[in-house]
Amino acid sequence: MSEINEPNINSSIIQPNAEPIQPPTFLSDSLANPDVLDLTKRFIRYEPKELKQEFHTILNELATRLQTGDGAKLLGHELMKKFRLTENRIRTRLKGDFRLVVMGDFKRGKSTLVNALLEMSVATTNVTPETVTINEIEFGETLSAQACLSDGGRVPLAINELAADTLLPLVETLEQKNQPVDHLEIKAPIEWLRGVQLVDTPGMGDVLNQFDKQVQEYLQKADAIIFLVSALSPLSETEENFLRLSLKPADFSKLMFVVNMLDFARNEDESSRVLSLISAKVGRLFPNAQVFGLSALDEVCRLQNAQRPNQERADTLAAGFQNFRNSLQESVLLDRDLIQLDRACGLLKRATGEIEHSTNLLRGAMQQDQAKLTQAVTDLSDDNSELAQRVAAHKRQMRDEISALGDEAAGWMTTFLDRTERETVGDISSFYVDDVQKHFSFFLTDAIKTALNSCVEAHSDAIMESARKAQLAIEGDADDVAQINLENRKVAAATTSGSAWSNFDTVASVFAVLGIAPVADLIKIGSKLLFKKQQGSNELQHFQKHLQESLPELRQNITDEVRETYTNIATKLEQQIETSYQQDRAASLAALERAQAVKSSGEAEFANHDQTFSDISSLLAETRVEVDRLENKIFPASSEEVVTGTAAV
Repeated sequence: MSEINEPNINSSIIQPNAEPIQPPTFLSDSLANPDVLDLTKRFIRYEPKELKQEFHTILNELATRLQTGDGAKLLGHELMKKFRLTENRIRTRLKGDFRLVVMGDFKRGKSTLVNALLEMSVATTNVTPETVTINEIEFGETLSAQACLSDGGRVPLAINELAADTLLPLVETLEQKNQPVDHLEIKAPIEWLRGVQLVDTPGMGDVLNQFDKQVQEYLQKADAIIFLVSALSPLSETEENFLRLSLKPADFSKLMFVVNMLDFARNEDESSRVLSLISAKVGRLFPNAQVFGLSALDEVCRLQNAQRPNQERADTLAAGFQNFRNSLQESVLLDRDLIQLDRACGLLKRATGEIEHSTNLLRGAMQQDQAKLTQAVTDLSDDNSELAQRVAAHKRQMRDEISALGDEAAGWMTTFLDRTERETVGDISSFYVDDVQKHFSFFLTDAIKTALNSCVEAHSDAIMESARKAQLAIEGDADDVAQINLENRKVAAATTSGSAWSNFDTVASVFAVLGIAPVADLIKIGSKLLFKKQQGSNELQHFQKHLQESLPELRQNITDEVRETYTNIATKLEQQIETSYQQDRAASLAALERAQAVKSSGEAEFANHDQTFSDISSLLAETRVEVDRLENKIFPASSEEVVTGTAAV
């Protein structure tokens, strides 16, 4: 065998016309490079497939250890059944399509945005949101639609039947047969929808009322959110309440805000001011959220070669939408496996928290003898027990405290109306009749709404404290009766939904509530021409007189409405506290009854149950540590430099 000699890298013999031989780079040489030593300039990349496998390993380990041995026997069949359902939901979610949910208030252009993104008229812009609450859009070889009923039935639809005038009769007929429509399912031959389900939800007014439960379920199933606000109505009180109370607790790693309808802006300065205002509001709740300014209508018109809504800014609007489209593709759709896995991690951590809570309840119940267990079960089960009376008393006290705040707010509103009469009504004769006709009703409506919201805002801390105090007292009484002492009980602060005073959102509803006709109907003007006030003008004098005569009734109706608003807030808080109490009561009863069953089966079998409880707690804690470690690989929280699917070292 011939010997292979290494090249002589120091040789001076160079072949004619050949490139000089470069010496090989050794590790010792590279260590001298400062850029190589600066690890912050490097990235560690984890393959989504490997991360998903790591997640399944964690989940499998938890499931195996939790459902076998003494732990499963001690916790019982019902709790293990609940865990298996959660486990199956998590696994199913990871196998399912990526769910991108579009949300926003009424008249924010959600369906127009969906059509612009799809580059196809798939979501009909005049579908009645009161009847068809949610549209699910996914890939299909051909364009098709069907109405999905609450009982699982499906009704095929022609695409032209999505319009409100044809869809509404069908929906009403199904409702009369007790087969209400749950949502629409639309399939479209759009390539980027493969593996993606785009969900168009109803307006926020319904989210906070009729469809709250259904939309909350979609929030839990969503992987990423696109939230629309209007440049014409920069983040209303209702929208902020929804963001604070529903969206923020859901803790989405990918949340995009779209400021739609920027075609209204006359120039770029005006557009920038509106966008900056909304971005600042959003940033207070979601510091890292992306905010995009665009016009979905402009994009649809561009795609259809139709007249653009703002021709002078057409190029800028098109660029704004393209920027949003690119960001959606790069930061969401390309990362959808990682985002979906991140949501699964959150679900698993919540599941471990629920199991730990149930375990702690059972552990406390196991420390009681059978007589105390029996008495506790009786007290918790009896709706006429002393506990039930104390719970009712706590809620009454909260209601009385909020009612007193309502009385104070009514006084504030009276002062406000005094000032309105003095500074506005008394000075109305100095304005043009045409201006009064056009603007006064809107001015008065907005002033009343702003004043009422200011009252509620000023009382918000006191309202929340009253609700928190009632909830803590109820939980303490229930724990005393159950004789289960939990350390570090986490109490979720009760909150208002914002819908209690949403009847002030439109001019028509304000005047309907106040019991007077719109101001335009009070003004009888023979000519619609611009009219400058003259001395003795009958038109303005008539209007001013009529308005002053209406003020006493206006005052009474407004103060009544203020008190009712606070009553509605108290009612909603009471309902929320009651729901929380019933959930806690059910959990405590389950633990007490399980402890009864364990003890009646023989103490010897569970002589070492304290050690078993400790083992379960350790397992849950270990699982959370492993999930936290995995989450840091998916979207590193501590790194300042993050790129798609990679993390700075």
